[in-house]
Amino acid sequence: MRAAIALFLIAVLTACGPRAEITSVRTGPQAKDAAGLYPADRDVLKNLADNGDMADCARPIDHFLYPLTAGADVAPLVDAIAARDGWTARPGRLGGVHAVFTGPATVASGGAQIALMEELGAAHRFNYDGWGAPVVPAC
Repeated sequence: MRAAIALFLIAVLTACGPRAEITSVRTGPQAKDAAGLYPADRDVLKNLADNGDMADCARPIDHFLYPLTAGADVAPLVDAIAARDGWTARPGRLGGVHAVFTGPATVASGGAQIALMEELGAAHRFNYDGWGAPVVPAC
């Protein structure tokens, strides 16, 4: 599976150029590291860096959450996310929520973003699915 993900990322970068958005893919249960990142998140940060990303530059970072039960009301979760500094949120695909944080794509920031999305998602019965960020070559 890891090879398939790598081939997918290579295909995206080849087709879209180095400014493509690179997205984490969760393929099942994974353990977080000490910084609060999953292996897929580390892969995203590495791929961003490998493509000339300046991690400390602010950019929109997309996060995706999906309901544990079909037809769940997204409004309370959208409101809870949007109330946080640096965050916006709207209803997303498949009855989910698309949240956007504007800030750096660093290890510390990524761990904090993931923890917040998992916390708010669990509180509203939504599953956190992952994140993606564009390559930012300069601030």
